[in-house]
Amino acid sequence: MIGCSIRRLTECTSTNDEAAAWARDTKDPAPHGAVVIAAAQTEGRGRQGRSWHSPNGENLYFSTVLRPRLPPSRVPPITLCAGLAVCEVVNSLGPSASIKWPNDVLIGGAKVAGVLTEMSTRAQKLDSVVVGIGLNVNSRSFPPQLAATSILLASGHRQELPTVMGALLFALNEWYELYLDSGVTGLEEAFEQHSMLSGKNVRAKVGTELIAGTVEALGPDGSLIIEDGRGERHSIIAGEVELVS
Repeated sequence: MIGCSIRRLTECTSTNDEAAAWARDTKDPAPHGAVVIAAAQTEGRGRQGRSWHSPNGENLYFSTVLRPRLPPSRVPPITLCAGLAVCEVVNSLGPSASIKWPNDVLIGGAKVAGVLTEMSTRAQKLDSVVVGIGLNVNSRSFPPQLAATSILLASGHRQELPTVMGALLFALNEWYELYLDSGVTGLEEAFEQHSMLSGKNVRAKVGTELIAGTVEALGPDGSLIIEDGRGERHSIIAGEVELVS
């Protein structure tokens, strides 16, 4: 059960780093479902080394250690499980949130949450997966260079962080278990409902390659299926995707 063991920190560099270190600890390794939560991060980060704004006491910054019996190739959809959990909780509080594949949750085009999934392997077998979530809950302002928002700014209401945290851990556990039971098939309907990219024209940057087309579906490995102007379908497992107006 996610949340079975929790370490609460006043401050840390990154909850993902703390959770990964706990998972590697040979004397007292983190069990499946262990969570590290911090009131503030000094070096919070997202995908591709981007920093995550982490002011003290305003928002949720936490990471959970998962130990699924899966091949490494089946780890990417766990990010979608976290995105769906965040969407479910945010929407229950009033704002209308959507997922920007693969790891961002937005309200009206502004980022309210991000997910960072990192895995560790031993002898080519999956040892642990750390899923970090940053959710902007009660922040009233952000640095001008960030296109970000919070639940407070979107709804006009402050939230109790422990209550939101409890709801989020419960939802994450539910989506994660569904994925283990049903694979990506179990996520497709909800993803289609919450995705801001489904059926839209997009550009995807994969390495040095640029792919333009229409988002058709979610692949069985959690990839984004894009059909280009020639009718060719591309499976994007990682990359930057942006809407084309």
